Amino acid sequence: MSETTAERFARLQAKEQELRDREKALKKQDVFIEEDKSNNFPPFFPLVHHDIVNDIPLSSQWTIKIAFLAQFFWAAQLLINFVAACTTGTIHLGSGKYSLGTNIVFSIIIMILGVPCAFKLNYMKLYSQAKKNAIKGTFFILQGLFIAVNVYGFVGLKNNGVMGVITTIDALAASTSGFCKAMVIIATVMWASSSLIQLFLFGRVMLIYKNGGAPPAPSVDTSATTANYGAEI
Repeated sequence: MSETTAERFARLQAKEQELRDREKALKKQDVFIEEDKSNNFPPFFPLVHHDIVNDIPLSSQWTIKIAFLAQFFWAAQLLINFVAACTTGTIHLGSGKYSLGTNIVFSIIIMILGVPCAFKLNYMKLYSQAKKNAIKGTFFILQGLFIAVNVYGFVGLKNNGVMGVITTIDALAASTSGFCKAMVIIATVMWASSSLIQLFLFGRVMLIYKNGGAPPAPSVDTSATTANYGAEI
């Protein structure tokens, strides 16, 4: 005997409920797995869970690894910037003198705040979104601000604690120390390199966003679809 419309509709509803139950079970499983992941980074004082190989989709792993290494470069850059700031007392200009104390204090503040803020607000934001394969606009806003900070450091305004182009020009013209000139040049090159690295990452993440890392589309009301299908039958 052929299946009636009511029986087909009931069968479809049963399958729909089965799919919902499976989805709930998978979500619970994901929660349990997430809870089992303990903090493991940094190794000497674990604060966050970090496992690129197991957490990040294969298509995004290379980009996330570059972003991770860029954080170490950023930390080294701020350290070099601090060392360079400690040498600004040897820059003797006729007017608009460099304040050694001001540059040291500002460079310390930038280093203390810059490293954890960049890791938490920039890298970990990218890491968590890439793990869910859902890159959002908030990352691009934060990344844009991070690029702006790097460009600001590259410019190197006087007595702001950042050793960039302006400081390099003044050091080459008026510093009595070869060490000062070398450190300021290195700091400037690192600011420029960091700016380019972050611009590169911006582009790479944008590709991930366009190729499937965007937030998932709104879910379709399956109950309405099932009802329509039943009515058509």
